[in-house]
Formats: sequence, C-alpha cells, structure tokens
Amino acid sequence: MSTIKTMLELPSFPVSRLAPTPNGELHWGNLLNFALTWAMVRQRGGKLWLRFDDIDRDRCDPRFAQDTRELLHYLGLDWDEEFSDQPSRIEDYRRFLTPFPQYVCRCSRQEIVQRTGGHYYDGHCRNLKHNFAPQESAIRFRSPMTPARDFILWRREDLPAYHLTCVHDEEKLGINLIVRGEDLLESTTVQKDLSQSLKSDPFKSITVFHHALVVAPDGKKLSKSRSDGDLLRLMRRGTSPKEIWTMFGNQWGVTELRSASDLLTLLPRLQSLCGVL
Repeated sequence: MSTIKTMLELPSFPVSRLAPTPNGELHWGNLLNFALTWAMVRQRGGKLWLRFDDIDRDRCDPRFAQDTRELLHYLGLDWDEEFSDQPSRIEDYRRFLTPFPQYVCRCSRQEIVQRTGGHYYDGHCRNLKHNFAPQESAIRFRSPMTPARDFILWRREDLPAYHLTCVHDEEKLGINLIVRGEDLLESTTVQKDLSQSLKSDPFKSITVFHHALVVAPDGKKLSKSRSDGDLLRLMRRGTSPKEIWTMFGNQWGVTELRSASDLLTLLPRLQSLCGVL
C-alpha cells in the first residue's frame, strides 16, 4: 500500500458522499473510502449522501446497490439522504451539457491509438463540425489548454459520461468534500477543468482528498470486476461487525479499531497511515 502524506483542511460543515458504482461486490478498498469519508463528515457534524453512480444500466445491477445499503447498515456507517437512479435524470444531464465548450467526435478508440500510439486524444475532430448521431459519435469537451484534455462529455450510447454526471451531481447535492483513491487523481483534474468552464465553478469550493489504494497480493488494486470483493460474503456467513472492523484495522496497523464509532477518535492515525493528497 503506497502512502501519500499531504494533509488538507476539512470544511467546517462537510457535505460529502459515498459514491459506489453498483456493478459488483464491495472490497476492502471500498471500505477504506467509506470509512474515511464517514468519519470526516461525522466528526464535524456534517451531511453525508449515499449516491450511486448507476448511469450505465448494462453494467449496474440494483441488487448490488441493495447489498451496499445492507453492508453499510451492518457496519454502522449511516448516511443522511440517498441520491440514485441517474438514468431517470438523463434530461437534467442533457441540459447541464449545454454551456460547456464542446464538439462532436466520430473517432473510435482504435482510430485514436492508430494515429497517436496512445489513448490521449489528438483533436482530430475539433474543427470538422460533425452533427451528433447516437451510436456513431460522441461529444467532447473543448479544452482551452490542449486536445489531450478534450475528454468525452456525452457517450455514443447517448448517455452522459462519468465526468459530466459527477460534476452535475456534486453541484446539485452541495458537495464540498470528496474523498477518493489516488487512482482518481486524473479524474479530479478533468472534473476541475469542467467545473472551471462554468460560471458557478462548483469545484472551487470542494476540498478533495486522495488516499492510498488497497492492493491485492499481485500488487494490483482491488477491483469488483476481478471479484475481489469479500465483505458481503463475510457479513452473510455471520462474521460480526466487530470482527470485520478488526480485520480492517489490522490491515492499516490501527489495531484498536472495533467499530465505526472508533473511527471518530482513530481518524487522524488512519489518515496518516493511508495518506491523503
């Protein structure tokens, strides 16, 4: 587990969210994120949302959303309100898309790699004035800096992209604190770019923490897509919350951890051990 040691100030009244994607069983890395977010908010009497990133119906399953609720409840990690069912808000996201500098792109990933040798975009469609056609094209952000940061806002499946839904939802929910893994450093940069192109610039008032990742024995980060999640299985075979928190604490050298409430006093140690940036 790598460690990052830069500390940031918390908002006086933090408003944050647990934002899992319901596409698999939760793992220890998810629990680290939930624990840090929950403790940072509860320690200061703030507000915590449970927000599901469930825009992609083909990848997401309501069963996993319900599993998440059950596990959080079992472990004593409460939340104040829920925000879910992103597909029902498609028109909200479409309206939110309008003010961003943008253009239509017809390039496939394969075409981009063939031209550039990598996955960063080269601006091929920037001045071609294509019309958007679902299944044939996507809509990209027109970065004021470089085409390499012309990321996708609207997918060819006629769905909003992850970065667009994130910025929309953070603003709608009044989020001022985000806790993420260090694997999402680039996503934070992208979303700040997006935010800065809006008059409201919601990310200007958001403090973002990035924590170290929990990795598997092979050194790769834990992933639901690799079936690394075993928290639900522990719960369903009768492992007590105290035992699960003890296992979690032992992973980070916080051996006194026995319950969610212990996080409130042990948070500074956990932060220093897992790192924030």
